[in-house]
Amino acid sequence: MLPNIVTRGAAGLEPPAGRLTPVVYPLGVDLWCHHGGRNAAQAFTLRDSIRILRGYQRHHVEENGWSDIGYGWAVDNAGNIIECRGAHVGAHSPGKNHEPSVVMIGDWSNTVPPPAMRRAVLILADHLRAGDLRGHRENTATDCPGDAGFAFVVNADLGAAVGDGRTLRDRIIASGKGARTADVLLQRLREGYAGTIPNRSDSVFFRRLRDNGLGVASARRVVKAGRRS
Repeated sequence: MLPNIVTRGAAGLEPPAGRLTPVVYPLGVDLWCHHGGRNAAQAFTLRDSIRILRGYQRHHVEENGWSDIGYGWAVDNAGNIIECRGAHVGAHSPGKNHEPSVVMIGDWSNTVPPPAMRRAVLILADHLRAGDLRGHRENTATDCPGDAGFAFVVNADLGAAVGDGRTLRDRIIASGKGARTADVLLQRLREGYAGTIPNRSDSVFFRRLRDNGLGVASARRVVKAGRRS
């Protein structure tokens, strides 16, 4: 199911100050998550979101000297997904700019992003066929996307429905596990359990997880949850 994305034209963002390079994301690519930084205002309406995004764009172009706002997409409190650069090389994290990015509008240092925002991130990830969520701080020395925002990224709402209505539980069952085993794996994932490194005997399950939409990192995490330490 395609998400209803607010185009950058509808959001009133300025045209890029320079040429952007289109990019095609491979299946299972990471989606890099950001926030607006310390003391950033929270967006409670689409109008608020657009105003804040225009501010981000001005800062990125005028202060940073970039060609455009650095992020590929943005999500807000109401669950709106807003196109920024879209599927173009970004300017969000050195070495990862060829991978997609999303900014969770606002400051998520201490406040957990609301359910509609979290769901919008998952819907965007599913739309992009991303395999895993990653936080900006995993690649760059920064607090972004905030401690509370990063907690969401790490846990990734593992049981939550995403774009096509299937939960991670559904995907595990479709990959050949029974319902009881799927529940055990989900519980272990929520508890942060990580067993030994997967071996050759796990290869079929790993491949089936990949075929059911999980990226390499996510599939490996699920497989390891089924192994003994």
